[in-house]
Amino acid sequence: MIFRLKIPPGLGKSFWFAALILLCAELALHSESIMQRYRSVFAVGRAMDKLHHVEKHPPRVLFMGNSRTDNGIDPRAVSHALGRPAAYSFNLGLPGANVLIYHGIVERLDARGLLGAQGIHTVVLGLDESALQEDNLLGYVGFLADRAALWESGRHQDWLGSYLRLWSYSANLRQLREPDKVLRFIEASSRQVDPIGGAAAAHLGYRAGFGAAQNQAQIARQENAAQHPPRA
Repeated sequence: MIFRLKIPPGLGKSFWFAALILLCAELALHSESIMQRYRSVFAVGRAMDKLHHVEKHPPRVLFMGNSRTDNGIDPRAVSHALGRPAAYSFNLGLPGANVLIYHGIVERLDARGLLGAQGIHTVVLGLDESALQEDNLLGYVGFLADRAALWESGRHQDWLGSYLRLWSYSANLRQLREPDKVLRFIEASSRQVDPIGGAAAAHLGYRAGFGAAQNQAQIARQENAAQHPPRA
């Protein structure tokens, strides 16, 4: 039995235009260079920025972990303490990452021949309770987790999401409903915009924990609403 999709004549052009937009969005999510361009908008973009820097300039010591690593280890200070050049170490801490993401990154670096005596010879992994939690709020899994590991561990939905990224990443794309996010998206579409704390190369991946993920105007409005809630 053959099923045919019948589209009302009046909706034909609209349907194919919408389908084309969805296809372009799906292809864009499979382009790491495009994701990296929006490193100031999405966490995955910043992760790609840091990962690409490591692949182009492999350090000898690589720090991996979540936000505690990202905000807590200055690789320049470590390299200085070891009497080495600044680029001797790099901070690949990713806020919200867990062991599934750490494993995927290590597998990727290993597949590119970057681990070993002539490349990254030491990986320092920051572990805490959040590393073992099933948290994918920032959408890393579809981009950074190892597909073979996802399938073998029975995470078939995540495995499928790594191919159908528009589906798996839709929750993060909804962040564009926030005015500040959409303004950053528009700005990043027209020129290179670094994420808060600087690009990967600026501080070798390190971002001090200064809590500036939101602009001050947003924080002030939220604080005022909390202190003076509207009356029913």
